[in-house]
Amino acid sequence: MIKSVIGPGKKVRPEVSYAKRPRSLHITSPTIFMVFLALLLNAFLFSAGCGKTRPTYKDSNMLIEVKVGQEFDIVLKSNPTTGYSWKLARPLDKKMLELVKSKYKAPEGSTLGKGGEEVWTFRGMGKGKTSISLKYVRPWEKDKPPAETEIFKVVVSKK
Repeated sequence: MIKSVIGPGKKVRPEVSYAKRPRSLHITSPTIFMVFLALLLNAFLFSAGCGKTRPTYKDSNMLIEVKVGQEFDIVLKSNPTTGYSWKLARPLDKKMLELVKSKYKAPEGSTLGKGGEEVWTFRGMGKGKTSISLKYVRPWEKDKPPAETEIFKVVVSKK
């Protein structure tokens, strides 16, 4: 804090009080490194979901084994610019499986007409063996056979 003191016949001279002066902040290299390491670890744990990622299946020849309440993804190549998309070929056994969501994931980059993936998320609902049948079709071509079909075998066990 600076005060001006004027005395008789004297010039104005500032009086500085050092008692209320803020301390300077000293940042050392180890401090910066520790902050960086903490941020990096936090980002890794956030992106990894702390080990709670859903199992992902792309090959219909692999048996899908999940527990009741557990979610899993089926990922299929898809290109909606051709008019084709994946649909359930048969209804699910709702006692054992539930469709949580399905969404198209575009490829990285902006290549026009390049295919991406459809991600189908399911949840195990009850113990047993079942299958998920999917077909790759154009919705308006009702009388044509699917371009592709996939059947995934699923076993749901207790928690």
